[in-house]
Amino acid sequence: MAVLALALAVRVLNLWLVSRLPVAEYQFHWAESDMAASWAWSGRIISGDILGRDTPHQYTSWMREWAPLETWERWWGGHTVFHQAPLYAYALAAMRLVAGDGFWGIGLCQAMLGVANVALVYLLAARLFGGAVPVIAALGAALYGPFLLHETLVLRDTLGVTLSLLLLWWLAGCDDARALPWLVAGWLFALAFVAGVSLGLAPLVARNVVLGAPPLSLSTRGIEAFVYGNAADSAVIGLTLPAASRSILEQADGRLGTAIRLTLATYQGDWLRLVGNQLFKLRAIFARYEPMDNVNWYYFADRSPLLRFSLHFESVLALGLVGLWLDRQRAVRHRLLRYFLLASAGALMYSTIVGRYRLPAVAVLLLYAGVTVEWTAREVAAGRWRRAAIAGLAAVGVAAASAHLLPSAERRQRYRADEFLLAAEVHYRHGRAERALEELRAGLDTAYGGPDQQTLPGGYPNLAVTFTRLAHELGRDADAAAALERVAASHPADGELERIIGFVYRDGLGRTEEAEKHFTRARTLAGS
Repeated sequence: MAVLALALAVRVLNLWLVSRLPVAEYQFHWAESDMAASWAWSGRIISGDILGRDTPHQYTSWMREWAPLETWERWWGGHTVFHQAPLYAYALAAMRLVAGDGFWGIGLCQAMLGVANVALVYLLAARLFGGAVPVIAALGAALYGPFLLHETLVLRDTLGVTLSLLLLWWLAGCDDARALPWLVAGWLFALAFVAGVSLGLAPLVARNVVLGAPPLSLSTRGIEAFVYGNAADSAVIGLTLPAASRSILEQADGRLGTAIRLTLATYQGDWLRLVGNQLFKLRAIFARYEPMDNVNWYYFADRSPLLRFSLHFESVLALGLVGLWLDRQRAVRHRLLRYFLLASAGALMYSTIVGRYRLPAVAVLLLYAGVTVEWTAREVAAGRWRRAAIAGLAAVGVAAASAHLLPSAERRQRYRADEFLLAAEVHYRHGRAERALEELRAGLDTAYGGPDQQTLPGGYPNLAVTFTRLAHELGRDADAAAALERVAASHPADGELERIIGFVYRDGLGRTEEAEKHFTRARTLAGS
């Protein structure tokens, strides 16, 4: 109860901190995000479209550049196929009916899901381990930073953790059954498997048949996820679009098998490259780096002391892996958890690696982290310092290895322009133009500018233009010039940035000679 009280208090504090950030507003209408898509879908459910007759599909700016919505719907298998697995949309609709549409109402509902997850971690650990492990594991769940962040966002990941823990807790309760009932259950399972699966899928199949969708279709994500995560030029982490994506989707025309074949064909027989990509994924799964898609962990950790000093992935991973080793003598009894971790890793390998997709696996690793902490405390209490020190050094070594698995990606992709632009838009709309300008200036300072990045990364040119226009509106052209010059020094091959600086000097400061220098450099870079 003390841990649950702490979990609730931490989550209320976290909600208060996030409520002061622009994301509390823009997540509901940012059209490029899954948050806005979930919000729109749940709104249609509330308005009475329970079956999804007018099935909502996310249609972002980059998708519009590729093809009309009708073409995308054909690639997905038809208009009536759910865009994502639908449970979260219905859960979000229920939250809105109970708590309203405000950030605090939805946030408190999801915070209660987070508290439920802490309780489930405790119950699962109590069922399998006992001792102090349940309290320690639950305390870790109460303080794990990525749990806290995603509970404030209308994304399905928190609910995924809840369902995973419920499933494991229920299955773990079968452990005490005698051999004969298990044998009979096996026979009955074999006999009833088809009927049982049919019963479980009946609502989905019935809905699809009524609306004319393929009977067993659940989501449009399967094809796209495989292409984006496994094509030869896939970035493997985060969400970038391989060059062959459009061609594959067009030729596959909604057929997963064809999409898989065409995706593998992008390697042109270079199977070592395929192996290399898969090994890179494995590194990403175990790396401390939190790859982003809808939300950037690092942006919010910079702005929330609670997130910054919360429990992070590399600590849970280190303690969890040591706990798996310490628990090896009971591995047979706890094989359910090991199978789950293995299945989670396999699921992550299907697509690109995104930090939030690791959350269900982290919930289980927290149990083994509890094993490590309890075992170490017992060893210290018994005076066996040497064994405790070895375990501690092993944990430190794993955490250090996790921190160095993807150093280049962490440097290059730690930040992006989106959060800064969206926050500035909210500040400006509410009459806080100076805060908007400072947000954009802070964003410019995060643009990666190493020797392998001589031009501004994607999204940052737009940020630079927006910053320049707002600075001119506020009469802050001199500040804009100084900030842009600083960015240009770390991106010396960016001709467009030089051109923007030239406009600032010419149109904002009236310094034509200085402007011409930058225009000349921009022309030179464009010619080269």
